[in-house]
Amino acid sequence: MHKTILATVLVLGGLGDVALAQHNSFNNPNYPGVQTDSKNPRSDVGTYSIWLVPSGSQRTQAAAVIDALAAYYRTPRFDPHVTVLGDIKGTLQDVEKVALELARRTKRPIEVGVRRISWDTGDYWRSFYLEFGSSRALDKLYKDTCEVAGRCHKLPYHMSLMYTNDLSEQEKRAAAANLFSQFDLLDSMVLDHLRICTSGDVPEKWTCLVDIKLQ
Repeated sequence: MHKTILATVLVLGGLGDVALAQHNSFNNPNYPGVQTDSKNPRSDVGTYSIWLVPSGSQRTQAAAVIDALAAYYRTPRFDPHVTVLGDIKGTLQDVEKVALELARRTKRPIEVGVRRISWDTGDYWRSFYLEFGSSRALDKLYKDTCEVAGRCHKLPYHMSLMYTNDLSEQEKRAAAANLFSQFDLLDSMVLDHLRICTSGDVPEKWTCLVDIKLQ
């Protein structure tokens, strides 16, 4: 039985209530299981990322950890996600075609096991993340992404908990130990939606525009 990750607030120093990230409202009648922010011009050229995300209580728990870390260490807030492919330049309509084909090939939610919290020294975008165990479904998604999009994302797939260049190795080890010593930190996770979101160097400005349910 998982202990609630909302207790992370206590481990990190009594931060009080965690404010969860706000989401856009989606609605697209053109595709079953697909919702789109109708306010976004679909023919505008931009830079986007395709994410794989959890929903429900697992999304809430992961977001609570991210927000608590952000409040304590003054790092950016962002929605929990696994980047399938980042920094795609093109129109939203073109990126949506890629995401829909990946959803068609994936067919169903992907369950992954969480191995540990890791970080890659000197890499801001991999500075504190959940490392997943081996997964045939993720291996297939990687192969499909390479085929459909014509390029591949840097492996391994992971879920970032914090973006920072300011913490030492010792501070990261202490933060990871605190999280894992106090609770069962999502030893498995179900990723059941693909999302198309804007890209950029400021995580707090990322906006998700299309949501595709894996079903």
